[in-house]
Amino acid sequence: MRKRSRKGIWITVAVIAVLGGVALWYWFGYQSIVNSSEFKSETVHIAFVEKERGIVHFLRIDTAKRMIYSVKLPEFAFDSELNRGMNIENPMDVLSFVEEMLGLSSGYRAYAVVTDQQLAELSEKVLGSAEQDFENFLRLLARRDAKLTDYFTFKKWVNILKPESNMTPSYLAKLIIEARRSAIRFYEPKTITEKPIKITVQGRTYERIYLDEDSVNSVKNDVNR
Repeated sequence: MRKRSRKGIWITVAVIAVLGGVALWYWFGYQSIVNSSEFKSETVHIAFVEKERGIVHFLRIDTAKRMIYSVKLPEFAFDSELNRGMNIENPMDVLSFVEEMLGLSSGYRAYAVVTDQQLAELSEKVLGSAEQDFENFLRLLARRDAKLTDYFTFKKWVNILKPESNMTPSYLAKLIIEARRSAIRFYEPKTITEKPIKITVQGRTYERIYLDEDSVNSVKNDVNR
């Protein structure tokens, strides 16, 4: 009886130790995300570049307004007022282009260049269904309830976006959590031309899709309201 009693005590101690270790691991993972600068920032900018489709999605997460602004732009987008085009080969240029065009700024900026397969895999892991349309992915995120286990998996989900990404688990957590508790507005500025126009400047040929300035200003005014 004593041996069985002692054995039972040690099993109980072992179970408590394991549960305590898991709880501690979760607590550290949770704290590392919610106390990070990017997660606590009032505004965060994220660019998702779909190279295969030639599409850019610029996201502004504004926690003070409880809003996520999603601006969709085509490859070769060109703003005549700025006399500047967007270069999707350089994701940081994508961020600065949209920020200048819309008069926005943020100290926290991230990007991910994704294939259809990567987006589908991320969607499968986060939502349970493979979604290749980015805007639908956001809409589904808005209906997804947060789970305690998310803080164990943000790092794994971020790894899906590699190698062309500087996203951290905190940036992805910011997007997923704010999508649930914020309103999401989608914008797609009109273009003057449907297909790229080739322009030669000083012997170099560029492709441009000119954006409609009235449409751009309408988006700018709404985002800055």
